[in-house]
Amino acid sequence: MECPGTPRPSDDDVQDIIDKRGLVFGLGGSTNRQPPPSPNSPARPVPAADRTYRSLFQQPAIEVQPAYAENDWYDFLFLPAKLLAHTKALKANPTLTPTAHDVLTELLRKAKPAGVDEPTKARDHTLQCLAALVVLQLEFTLEDIEAVVPTNLQKALVDGLVKYASDPRKGGLNLHDVAQIAIDDAMLLRNRWQLRVAIKKMHTSALTVANKLPLSDNAKPPPDEVEQLASISGLVPLDQLLDDIQASLALESTAAASLRRALQMDLGVFYFHRRQFDEAVACFEPLTAGSVDKTLLGYIRACESVVGAPKPPPSTADAAVLTWSDHHEWAKLLPALEQDNLRRLTPPQGNNTTVLSPRVRSQLEYKIKKFLAEEHQQPTQGRTIHANEDEAVVACRKLRLLNAIYQHILLPLEDMSTPTTDPSRPHQLPRRSVPSILSMGICALRRLLVTADDVGYLHAHVGCFKEGMHADAVAQRIRCDIPLRAPVGLSGGTLRQQRQYTPQPPIQGLDRYKVVQTLLYQEKWTDLKTKLWDTTIQIDSNTSDEIVPTASLSPPQPHPPHGLDVAAAVGALMEAICGLPPPSASGASPELGFPIKSVLTLLEAVIKQVVKSIDGVLDWLPVSALHVVISLTAGLLQRMYALNLCEYRISYDLTPYGDLAILTAFAPSATDLPCGDPAQSVKVPQADVVHVHLTCLHALLARCPRDPRWHCAQADISVNPIVLQKLSSAADFKAAVRSYLVAASLATNFFADPEFANVIDHGSLVRLSYCLVKLGAHVAAAVLYQTFPGDEIAYGLRILHLSPGQHDPAFFQYIWELSYLETLVHLHANTKHKNARNVDILTQLIQCPELNASNPVPSKKDMEQRILRSYFRELCRLYLVPERVHYA
Repeated sequence: MECPGTPRPSDDDVQDIIDKRGLVFGLGGSTNRQPPPSPNSPARPVPAADRTYRSLFQQPAIEVQPAYAENDWYDFLFLPAKLLAHTKALKANPTLTPTAHDVLTELLRKAKPAGVDEPTKARDHTLQCLAALVVLQLEFTLEDIEAVVPTNLQKALVDGLVKYASDPRKGGLNLHDVAQIAIDDAMLLRNRWQLRVAIKKMHTSALTVANKLPLSDNAKPPPDEVEQLASISGLVPLDQLLDDIQASLALESTAAASLRRALQMDLGVFYFHRRQFDEAVACFEPLTAGSVDKTLLGYIRACESVVGAPKPPPSTADAAVLTWSDHHEWAKLLPALEQDNLRRLTPPQGNNTTVLSPRVRSQLEYKIKKFLAEEHQQPTQGRTIHANEDEAVVACRKLRLLNAIYQHILLPLEDMSTPTTDPSRPHQLPRRSVPSILSMGICALRRLLVTADDVGYLHAHVGCFKEGMHADAVAQRIRCDIPLRAPVGLSGGTLRQQRQYTPQPPIQGLDRYKVVQTLLYQEKWTDLKTKLWDTTIQIDSNTSDEIVPTASLSPPQPHPPHGLDVAAAVGALMEAICGLPPPSASGASPELGFPIKSVLTLLEAVIKQVVKSIDGVLDWLPVSALHVVISLTAGLLQRMYALNLCEYRISYDLTPYGDLAILTAFAPSATDLPCGDPAQSVKVPQADVVHVHLTCLHALLARCPRDPRWHCAQADISVNPIVLQKLSSAADFKAAVRSYLVAASLATNFFADPEFANVIDHGSLVRLSYCLVKLGAHVAAAVLYQTFPGDEIAYGLRILHLSPGQHDPAFFQYIWELSYLETLVHLHANTKHKNARNVDILTQLIQCPELNASNPVPSKKDMEQRILRSYFRELCRLYLVPERVHYA
């Protein structure tokens, strides 16, 4: 097929190229042609020889003159009869000038495409109708249109065909005895063209060469074929296009049979390239009646090689397997496929009607993969996650193992025993040896084995291979190459993460503990508050969400563990917190405000029960409950410290704890309280409040190690430990730096996010700089002040003056403020702290072109982000790498 947009050269074009080739060596003629050829004067004059010798390096640039004049095209617009006469002449002699390619290209280029909401102008409408008239007069098919018209202009042409068919006036042409096209034919032609464009776009990607379309049938592709294809816009969405095509093929319309056949053929090709081979076969099979098209037969053979040749009467076993797969009854499919594999090892061979057809096995594999993909893509919030894997997923993995044994081992072994000329097996695999078949099968099985249970199921299945062709060899080779796996023990961190993201975690202990944990992770705070387990409750195994009380399941506990009391107190507190209306709610009363008194009363009950309970009681509380408890305790300590009621020194930021901590710390109290502020009425010892706060923080760090908030809170406490005010505190600045860096790296995807510096809050950066100063890294601490507002940059200069003799030159490269660099040059150039090497480094940095003040602002911002990213990663390398102990 010809390439779109590239017409076949005529005899005159070939002769013209030969004439111009003679100009390269020696004597030649002038390339100017007078007059230029046009529709009025189509003759092609011969260039006059000027008898001037030109060497190889003195040749003039060859300019190909257009085969028409610009003004002559308006004759076709105002005199359509002249265009009609020219098309009749072109039909008799396609080499006339202007050619069909020239006529259609010029008409379509002059017709400006209308916008989405703009009507088409009368002039453009007439030009599109003229182009449609030319195509109809020349009796072009869609293949001819794609070969003659450039790709980026084909949409305007097919739209013009639809307008020409639907316009009774034919764009005001007022012509008689011209070719016509029915509206159904025009619509089918446009749908078929859009479908072929979709097929071409399926094979273009970022790795596609810009001047070559993959799988293109064009013998001479244009240099910008892919670009022209990408420039097409305004197409119908693909789903809507497929629905329109299916509806048009299903209805009995007046469209030509050849056009409907070609459209159905292209639809099958589309499904073939989308790897929907069943739909492709359904489109190809109706076209085989009375047809010897080799291309059609090739597509059908290719589809059948994947899905298998269909059998006219489906067997009962095939129908049952397909029904079970449609209803996701995987448990019934397992014994059916196991028996099918065992039957294939035993005679009779060949056309065995007792086994499942290859088509059914292929469809089953496709449905299993689709089901697993949907389960993997389904969001976590929309489905229940259990500690053990879902039974359906485990069953699907076993089914894939059975299919892999059939496809990679049993089917090749059947082909070995089947005669080469057996007509029932038209698509046989290449003959291989038994060791080669087993090696490839074992490689395929290893890719599907996930857990030790899968390996055990595989060994149990091959253990049933008692008799048949190569049964012993298959079973022995699989047992030898895929040995049984030992059970894998999960680490403590993995178990904690499973507990966090599991709505119903693995439960151990009494029945009451089971009920309490279920209520906690289902967030049924009212049931916890009322101590629903006092009536001795049992969870029904058939209903996972309903709780069924029983009268006498087990004798009541005389002294229940304190964990149950903690759950009751937490339930009451969470019910009160979750019942608060948001500030923007219409029903909220602004005069009431935050009920600080009642919240602190419920918090006291939680603190009392947590202090009385054994260690680790907070490990099985939900993360949401831990978040509420730590936020309330953090806010309470800040409130008491602000009122000079706290015995401990409190100095940490409330930002990591959230809005609840800020409300607890600064919410106004009611004026009619007899004892003043609600913090004064707290009866629990302050040491217990501090203990619960630190215990919750350690539990959240262990259970949510990827949450940057708790690392930031831990860093604040490392800088300013919570100790009695009468005692001195020893801060751990190195641990604080590590926690700040971990929090920053987690919040910014290890500093890979764009504008990551804006994600880290200002207070954390100030405290990180303070810790670096205490560790002696003054230059590293001053780097952070470059990102602060202008009135705070001076503090970085003060840090640089603290200890110039301890400056680390490795951090000079992360400074872009010229005032900082000039200060460092001054400090290291004087006699007291003179260091010529540092002065040379700083001088080179000042002369760096990236620090030029005239650089654009976006370039400066990009440079700063790049430097900060390298700076933070260098800090992580220095402080987050485990320290090495050197032995003597």
